[in-house]
Amino acid sequence: MSVVLDVVIEDSKLCYTWGTEEDKKRNRIRGLIASKIKGFSKEYIKQMVSKYNSLEVKLYFYCKHLEQDLDNLVKLTLDALFYSARNEPGYNNWEHKIVSLEAKKFEAKGFKEKIEIKVIAWGKENS
Repeated sequence: MSVVLDVVIEDSKLCYTWGTEEDKKRNRIRGLIASKIKGFSKEYIKQMVSKYNSLEVKLYFYCKHLEQDLDNLVKLTLDALFYSARNEPGYNNWEHKIVSLEAKKFEAKGFKEKIEIKVIAWGKENS
């Protein structure tokens, strides 16, 4: 059984431009992404995976412009979240993979681009 979670972020702050403060902007974007999915904590991941043995997550990010590595920033943020959850004691018997990460044109509410990410996690709590 899978649990599907949808998180929609509609935030122009996901847009940024390359420049001298590139690293600060990347960190701000990482922080924004993490704050938007803060309810999707590693404890919640562990609870869902233990209960259902699989967890399917779809996340949609909307922004005005998809910058060159925005999709990678999103992927790294999600990877870190899952990695920290699965390395907790008693929960190292499950794994995750990002099976879909793509950017699409999307016209709604002034936002032109969409990043769609699908994450599947599976496993069982160690007995």
